[in-house]
Amino acid sequence: MDIAIEFNWSPLVRSLPSAVWVAEKADHPRVGVLFDTAHYHVTRSKLADINERSVRFIKHVHLNDMPGIPADLAHRDFDRVLPGQGVLDLTGITSALEENGYEGFFAIELFSADLWALPAAETARRCYESPLPLCAGTAALRRIKIRA
Repeated sequence: MDIAIEFNWSPLVRSLPSAVWVAEKADHPRVGVLFDTAHYHVTRSKLADINERSVRFIKHVHLNDMPGIPADLAHRDFDRVLPGQGVLDLTGITSALEENGYEGFFAIELFSADLWALPAAETARRCYESPLPLCAGTAALRRIKIRA
């Protein structure tokens, strides 16, 4: 089993670099980082932080999009939208991850009351179809998993 540190609003782990720092300090091959595109958007993390040094610690990626409101006003969970329906450069993010060695899964993680209200099959269809245009021709397309 791997343990993945998720950067967010904790007192210590508030960005991709701080999560990598904690994983490095743990100095264990089963300890790494969970990269969430919503958390990436609302924290101090930057595209340049997605590099060979950081990506080697990433164990899993949550793929979601964010609406066009200032990141510091967005709620990291409840403002999420399906990939391709928001303002994040998901193609740039997934490309940076893969170009720097990420070969793991991308899972949609949404906290959407609107999606939860739909029949499960419809929610699954929307979650599956939303990232397809973003991932066409990339290795990420083969690793998309649905988590609702």
